[in-house]
Amino acid sequence: PMSADSGGTPIVNQPATKTYNVLERSFQITVSPSIGNNDLKIGDRVTFHITVQDSTHGFELNDPNGNAVIPSAIFSPGDVVDKTFTVTAQGTYTYFCTNSSCGFGHNSMSGSFNVGQSSDPGGPGY
Repeated sequence: PMSADSGGTPIVNQPATKTYNVLERSFQITVSPSIGNNDLKIGDRVTFHITVQDSTHGFELNDPNGNAVIPSAIFSPGDVVDKTFTVTAQGTYTYFCTNSSCGFGHNSMSGSFNVGQSSDPGGPGY
């Protein structure tokens, strides 16, 4: 015979959070591991573990529509901060230092990565 339902709370699968280390130093922003073209999909939760070294730097991450998914913030040397967001759109995401007075190499402190569709299998469709 069937057993009675215990009435427990249903299990809901939460999306996994993908974590990337972001290092700001010497007029560069390094993301590791590097984010490939199909590493992230719509609906993924992402944490940027931001570490700031040699100078006061800023950080902002914008989605393909130019909306800030990690709003601009200024960090001091030695700061370690986690910023988490959910991927909501496919396309090119851009990140950059927002402290223009961090030094002469400020203009090189930027980068980007691409996000595919959640239904994208990541390979050729035959």
